[in-house]
Amino acid sequence: MPASATSPEKSSCRPIPVRRSLMILGAIFASIPTLFVILYYPVANWLVLKRWQHFREHWEALGENFVTEPIAGNSIPDDENFAQAPIIKELYRIQSRSHDHDHDHDHDHDHDHDHDHDHDHDHIEPTEGSTTDPADSSEPRSQLDSLDVFSTGQLLNPPNHGLLNYFSGRPVDLVPSLPDSIRTTADTEDAIIRAFSPHSGTIDALFEAASRPRAHFIVKPNGDLAHMPAMINAYHSLRLLSLALVDSGTDKRDLAFSHIQGTLRAIRHGTDYPGLPSLTIRTLALESAGLEPIWQALYRQRFSDAQWEAIDRELTEFDFGPRFLRTLRYERSVLIRQVERGFRIRSRQPFQNPPAWIDLAGLHEAATLTQRYWFSAPKGLRPLTEWPRIDQLETVEAIVDQIPTTDENLIVKLGVQPVSELARQAQTVEIARDLARIAISLERHRLATGTLPGSLSELTPKWLSEIPANVETGHPPRFEKQEEGNGYRLRNLGDQSDGNGPIWQMPLPAPLSPEVASPS
Repeated sequence: MPASATSPEKSSCRPIPVRRSLMILGAIFASIPTLFVILYYPVANWLVLKRWQHFREHWEALGENFVTEPIAGNSIPDDENFAQAPIIKELYRIQSRSHDHDHDHDHDHDHDHDHDHDHDHDHIEPTEGSTTDPADSSEPRSQLDSLDVFSTGQLLNPPNHGLLNYFSGRPVDLVPSLPDSIRTTADTEDAIIRAFSPHSGTIDALFEAASRPRAHFIVKPNGDLAHMPAMINAYHSLRLLSLALVDSGTDKRDLAFSHIQGTLRAIRHGTDYPGLPSLTIRTLALESAGLEPIWQALYRQRFSDAQWEAIDRELTEFDFGPRFLRTLRYERSVLIRQVERGFRIRSRQPFQNPPAWIDLAGLHEAATLTQRYWFSAPKGLRPLTEWPRIDQLETVEAIVDQIPTTDENLIVKLGVQPVSELARQAQTVEIARDLARIAISLERHRLATGTLPGSLSELTPKWLSEIPANVETGHPPRFEKQEEGNGYRLRNLGDQSDGNGPIWQMPLPAPLSPEVASPS
């Protein structure tokens, strides 16, 4: 055969050996998982993102807000801003210097450790009830820190205190709150007042700051609340001082009034910071440092009509349900920003493990649960604006508690925090605040007429624009007068026969003193 008969075209038609075919098919099948991953991760990211965006758009069209931004700091002039008062700004300057010092100290810590250990015996521990001299302390102290005269850092009453005085009808016993060194003194009130007298300038500076109309703190990503530890101690101490002034007689009447008024303002402004920690402190501080001295002053019949009117105005400035919902929405918005930012970063490198969509899917699930149980009415058709429903909070907490812990469910558990107990406590404090306002109006009626009214309706509109109603039942409290004198009870659950719930107790007070009876 001629050589030309074996052309390239003819040789290319030869059949591929079976072994080689199997190798090619094996390579194709082996590449399928890789191809699946290459396609699946980006597609899954896209699908989860689209579902999340659709969820947000649906609820935003109904009025829901998923991104809660604090107000701009420059919208409030410094001289109107509690947070810009010198006594508050000092705390943040100290914190900033402390952070800088810690950063520098980290570099030298190993070198200095042995040297520091040799001088441990030079450190003097402060005793209970003492004020540490800044020269003797490694941590700088602010002016406001000096108000920890009797403070143990605990805002609540001692464990054996029992019910708060306005629910028990018993005046506060100040003795358990005092240091051992003066606990046995004959005149408890005078001992407290004398202990605080060196710090009157600090109290005046705090009350001057609290008299400013608004408060705005710069919200930092790490959530530092440099002013809060000192404020907690101040609330605890101001509670003791207000109670002592109220119990000291009519000669301290005006000072007791100014302290209660200033403390209420300091509670409101000092906790005007987004987030659940501030809301918790606000609730506890008003309960103990605000309402207890008010009840004690009502029981002692200490103040004039004008002074009670001013305290009533301060109480109306506190909001509860709307603030609670704003706080929950803020916490959700923080989680949304963090997860969305992480999703954007990780989706640029889609083959990470776990994939980017895991956290976003968890966020979607958490937002679905909170929207249904935190922020919506029982039918789930409209966002709530007044109060979350405690039964719904308990329901979703039970649901999340049963969810197994996985990568995706970790975000769900972070997004659905257990808040039902805080909501119940805040609701109880709101009820107590409303009962306090009614009690103040009853006292003002008694100051004007010499007797209590026959019914709460007689208080409107002169002393109250309307009678506060129970947030759940919509009914005003029951007013139960004692047969003789000016003692009474206010039952909160006005339309429930079992009588459960807070009851404002006001036993027979002492006779009205001439100094208080005269107008001021």
